[in-house]
Amino acid sequence: MRNSLFGSAEHPFLDEDIVCSNRKLLANTRFDFDILLTTNNKQMIDGSFGGLPITYDKHPIKKVKIDKKELYKFDKRAFDTRIGFITNISTSLYTMLNNFKKDSKEYKKIIERLKILRKCQGNEIDKTKGANPKPFPIWWTRKTPDIIFKTEEEEILNKNIMVTKRPYFMRYLYSDYNKKYQKHVENFNVYCVSKYGYDINELKNCKYQTEATLKSLNDFEFLSPLIDNDSTMNLLCHYMEEKIQEIKICRKNKFNDYELMMSHKNKQSELLKYMDSILPYYNRFLQIRAKDIIEQEETDYAVYGIDINSLKTSMFNNISSNEEELCDICILLVYSFHPNYKKDFAWDLFGDIIIKNIINNTDGIAHMPVKDNNGTVEYLYSKYGFIELDLKEPLEE
Repeated sequence: MRNSLFGSAEHPFLDEDIVCSNRKLLANTRFDFDILLTTNNKQMIDGSFGGLPITYDKHPIKKVKIDKKELYKFDKRAFDTRIGFITNISTSLYTMLNNFKKDSKEYKKIIERLKILRKCQGNEIDKTKGANPKPFPIWWTRKTPDIIFKTEEEEILNKNIMVTKRPYFMRYLYSDYNKKYQKHVENFNVYCVSKYGYDINELKNCKYQTEATLKSLNDFEFLSPLIDNDSTMNLLCHYMEEKIQEIKICRKNKFNDYELMMSHKNKQSELLKYMDSILPYYNRFLQIRAKDIIEQEETDYAVYGIDINSLKTSMFNNISSNEEELCDICILLVYSFHPNYKKDFAWDLFGDIIIKNIINNTDGIAHMPVKDNNGTVEYLYSKYGFIELDLKEPLEE
């Protein structure tokens, strides 16, 4: 977004030849690197709510000159913010919309609270700049004797939309939620198997339901620590669960692909422990390299005694003088012995040998996707076909 003006401050001119006629319509965009998105993506358009963005009058915050010595004070203010909590409440309310009809009082009240939460989020973010946001309305998330409602109807409405649970998909974001949900499923499985001979998932899929089984299913949902309804994110979550389960089944029947990257020259597994001792030095090398990328500087790694060449020299002197054997040991180390470690360790040190091994251990043919209007594969609204590349042939300059 370009911060030039077109006519007046209310008509900023954008790089993409889009004229913003009213800054308020952009939900308080200040043109200080805020992102403005325009799209013709059908899924995004169909899924949008419509209506006007949320905007509100903000209390002006005094601008100060940046002093690096004072930046820690802003970090301190950020330690106690509740932006994550407020965002999770909003997400839960979006999920709860699926529990009510659009013309219901509950649905309309949730929409109203979502608008207010948008303001709460903005104010909480501005807290680090010196803003003093109002306390969060705790009666939205739990019953409190300090709050007295004007009417019984208002109290019942608040109870119906009180946020006491998180959406189902959040079990994969927070381990505590996942543990609670798994314990809940475990308890109901014991009960359902003893009473009906089925676990809870099998009971859900039963074609014929009795009054007793329906009550058990309703109890399962009511007592669940998570909201598992047909909201968009929950549906996506269940879809991914199904697909990932299929992937896990496929992977069980798959041989170890990393063997294709080996020349199988290593016969001494005890050498792994010596290679393992190199990892801390490689970690230090990555830290220095990451610092250079952030600060856009170039470091003479030899000053630290840590670079790729020095690591390889150490391997030659202390482990093996055979480069192919060293490559095999590296592959075993990061793909088998430490499967969660960075694979860059092997590729940074012996990338050329790994590629040569892959070519020698296969037919040397690779299939590369290229854009093709008549292709059979569709990805991100484009079609692709495949061409064969003979890896044994030299690449053209």
